Amino acid sequence: MSTDHPISSDRGLKLPQTVTIISFFLLFPGFLFYHQFVAMGLIPAFAAGLFGYVSLGTIIILLVLLPWNTGLLKKIAGNRYVQWVLIFLFYTSAWTIAHYLVLGGDYITKATVQSLETVIFWTCLFLVGLLLPIEARSLRWLLGISFAVILGYLLYFFAVSDSGTYYARRIYGQTEDVSTYQGFARSVLFTLLLLLAVFKSLRARAVLMLGGVFVLYMLISRSDFYGFLAACIVLCVISGIRQPKYFLLLLLISLEVVLLAVPDIAPRIGIFLEPRTPETTVQAPASDRLPAGNDSEQAPGLPAPTTPAPSADRAESLPPPGKAEAPPRLSRQFEVLNISSSKSWRGRLALQKKALGQIAQNPLLGKFGGHVLTEDTVKFEKGHTGRYAHNALSAWVSYGLAGFLLYVSLTLYGCMVSARHVILKRQDEPVWMFALTLNVVCLLLIIASKSVYWPLPALGWGVLAQALANPAGDQG
Repeated sequence: MSTDHPISSDRGLKLPQTVTIISFFLLFPGFLFYHQFVAMGLIPAFAAGLFGYVSLGTIIILLVLLPWNTGLLKKIAGNRYVQWVLIFLFYTSAWTIAHYLVLGGDYITKATVQSLETVIFWTCLFLVGLLLPIEARSLRWLLGISFAVILGYLLYFFAVSDSGTYYARRIYGQTEDVSTYQGFARSVLFTLLLLLAVFKSLRARAVLMLGGVFVLYMLISRSDFYGFLAACIVLCVISGIRQPKYFLLLLLISLEVVLLAVPDIAPRIGIFLEPRTPETTVQAPASDRLPAGNDSEQAPGLPAPTTPAPSADRAESLPPPGKAEAPPRLSRQFEVLNISSSKSWRGRLALQKKALGQIAQNPLLGKFGGHVLTEDTVKFEKGHTGRYAHNALSAWVSYGLAGFLLYVSLTLYGCMVSARHVILKRQDEPVWMFALTLNVVCLLLIIASKSVYWPLPALGWGVLAQALANPAGDQG
């Protein structure tokens, strides 16, 4: 473990750091194992899915322990970046409570609960990122073994199953107490980002990257899959400047992605090369054509085989005369090849249009809880808090222009500062590499697919704050 880092070297922080190691494990690989075991029926569901109770418990324990570490508190309190994070947490909390007290109503109550839960997650992940001993051997091997188990299980599943994807809810028929595929993929993504930061050898990173691409493809979450690819590209390009073999690794990753896409691409290439339409089909002369009903040449002396009429179901599935048979549906990961045909993408465009309309009505304040309202009736839709814009615009709707600017700026600043230290100052310490990949992935995802209620950017804020606590780092 690095000894010149003020957070890592403070003896009084051993207990809080142990808490953050346990918390990181439970929030990410432990979360996946918990839901996998629940899906398989090996354990009963408890702790309301784990993430919320672990987050709240971590905050309580750390807030009890940290006041005893006055030296650390002075160091982090003097960091302007930490101050801006605290301002954002206070602002969003006060904004939420003010709307609840002033407006009230069913949809405001639902939005308030969701917003305060998110503030709890932000606070937990920020503290974990700030205090986590990233180079601790116990953390490294705990996460390394966890990923090896996940990779091994999915390789086995891929080998024995007809399915090229893994969705525990669907496989085990559990929909009530088991996380969606996003929860599984999130657990793997953030485990991998930390492992890529602490394992510096080309061989180890090659295993993590190539294995990670396969695992995240299997778990069918598009955003996490492409976020991880972005992290791989950033790391390979930066490391390739010093060690050109990383460009070969990047080529291998590209080849793996192409191989994974073959089941989606091949049918479309075949249809493109061999169109089956009347205009392009050349009929043989009548003397060379087989008798009606024959699909192949008839052996001499045998009665002509007859072709049974297609069933009603089969007839309905056949393409209309003169039209080629449609290619099979694209997998979730490669729907980007024809994104306009994606039902979820069209739904997200509708939600973004709804968010832009609410912002246009009040550009300064947004419309807190507006995502809980339906697009058509503008009335409360009971229990539905997921109809937000799937990008940073959701922060503008929920917390106004100021909240939106704070939210985006914290992650954008994290990208810029960590990139400057890693690329220009050549600081390749794990804490800086972790801060860079975390903030790059989070910035990409909050632009493209994740709402403000996705709390993971706060982990990047915390890791950057830890990196800035280094005397060699930038204190601005």
